[in-house]
Amino acid sequence: MGKRVAVVLGMHRSGTSAVARALKAVGVSLGDTLIPPSIGVNDRGFWEDAEINALNIELLEALGHDWHTLGPIAE
Repeated sequence: MGKRVAVVLGMHRSGTSAVARALKAVGVSLGDTLIPPSIGVNDRGFWEDAEINALNIELLEALGHDWHTLGPIAE
């Protein structure tokens, strides 16, 4: 059987870390480059790939946005 990919998408503070951690608990590999825990923010970890997060930031910056931006992205 071929490899499968699980993608967890969601807004900031919407429970994506909890879902990703649950996937790990049932055996899904999350990779080796996870964003580390931040004490007082997300003590147990973010459970998301640092490289994918960096790509997301780069894409938003290329569009003149960041993760705080509420406005629509121009066509």
